[in-house]
Amino acid sequence: MLIEEALRDHELHVDEAIKAASRYLSHLKAWKKSCRTGHIGNRNRSSDAALADLAGLDELTNAAFRSWTFDPRAYLDGDDWRQELQAAADAAGLRTVVEDETLVSPPVIIRAAPGQSRLLIGKIGWAALHPKLTVEYLKKLRERSTSESASQQFLNAIYDACRVKSEEPRHYTRFIDLYRLFSLAPGWAKENSKASFAQQIYALQRSEVRTTRDGRTFDIEYPSGKPRESDILSIVSDDGRLIRYYGIYFR
Repeated sequence: MLIEEALRDHELHVDEAIKAASRYLSHLKAWKKSCRTGHIGNRNRSSDAALADLAGLDELTNAAFRSWTFDPRAYLDGDDWRQELQAAADAAGLRTVVEDETLVSPPVIIRAAPGQSRLLIGKIGWAALHPKLTVEYLKKLRERSTSESASQQFLNAIYDACRVKSEEPRHYTRFIDLYRLFSLAPGWAKENSKASFAQQIYALQRSEVRTTRDGRTFDIEYPSGKPRESDILSIVSDDGRLIRYYGIYFR
């Protein structure tokens, strides 16, 4: 069973317990009122009703407790969590990419942590496993990553890296070489897949950012001839087109 279905079924049992609790609380309030008014007849009726409701509430609470048979560890150990989260993302118009045993929602990588009954979104432990709630959070991260300030920071970072990798006047570097250079930093590649790196290039391309902090402009190069596929970073655009990035140079 997928988690959304399990949660929905479990919630129905909890709703029944809540309704019973509301009736019980209503009779308790009537009981209290009779104590203030001295209406013995109302006191007798409300106290009897409260006792009857209490027995039913106990039964419904236990039924709700027993209804939860979902095993989050087994769910996160397999592929169900990834498929369900990807389906929710598709329904919300959020693009995701499967890479090995992870799910990439640029700019973050989502992994399962079965032993902790949670997901890892980047470095953040995410215990709210409902797919729709997770997708809402991923969309916020996506919007934050595609901001002008994020694109400016990314441009400055790759410009600095290009200055290390190449010489004047063009400061030309392939994107795959920039990715490999950044990956030398401990833990960086674990948190930044090629798909998320390509997403940052795409966000930069779509942004209004056109110059580095010191006024250098840039041009993005697309593959031509017969380059190796492993040297190309690809992404599917918002309108469904495949965009293939190869290199960048600064003027």
